[in-house]
Amino acid sequence: MKKKDCLLWRIESDYSGDSWLFGTMHIKDAKAFGLLDILFQKIDACNAFATELNLDEINNGGTGMFSTPPVPPLFHLLPSKQYQKLKKILKKALGIELDRLAPLHPMIISKFISDAMMASEMPEFLDDRLWKHARSGEKSLHGIETFEEQIAVFHQIPLKEHLDHLKQLSKNYSATRKKLMRLLDFYARGDLRQLHKAALKGTHNKEEMVYQRNTIMINRIDALIQEHETLFAAVGAGHLWGEKGVIRGLKHKGYRLKPYA
Repeated sequence: MKKKDCLLWRIESDYSGDSWLFGTMHIKDAKAFGLLDILFQKIDACNAFATELNLDEINNGGTGMFSTPPVPPLFHLLPSKQYQKLKKILKKALGIELDRLAPLHPMIISKFISDAMMASEMPEFLDDRLWKHARSGEKSLHGIETFEEQIAVFHQIPLKEHLDHLKQLSKNYSATRKKLMRLLDFYARGDLRQLHKAALKGTHNKEEMVYQRNTIMINRIDALIQEHETLFAAVGAGHLWGEKGVIRGLKHKGYRLKPYA
């Protein structure tokens, strides 16, 4: 097995039992659920479980993710022809009524569209399924990042970048969907190197969007392991690989990380 072709990593240390690091993806496509039995087994063996954010807070009405800067509705931000073209494409391809989404921030609209492009063969997202399993096992549940930290990063992204993404979607829907399918293929193969490259490609705020978040994740995972002795941590797969990735960062903390599945 190539190291870059592995989503689940064993975390070993000299002072605690085995912990686990898993690269997840917020999708419902069945291709992402192939390791579910193994993941459940490793979650059961740990004292604590963590995802990027505390999903109970989100599902119970947490408002942090929706604290976006106020902006005019999308039909005022995009040229009329581009808005109408995007509206037509989304209705035909995905059954989405753009007028209903228009009052939302462009980033949330883009996320909604991306989720709709992916297959929905499973009843819930992968990270939600893992969280529910951990909760049923009465694990100590944690968010690795806080709402405030993610929103602070969000505020650093210029509105123009979000609008450019929607403009590109209106120009070439098929190309955008093809990129998403390629990303899913990388994930299904566990190809961390390609996922890492895809996460960085087109990201102008790499320091804030990727590297600073990686540092937060590394420090929080380290702290949770020290507090609970064993931890199953699930973070976006694009954060694992690279010189400043979570795997390398945990190694610098003194942990031994070994590919598992």
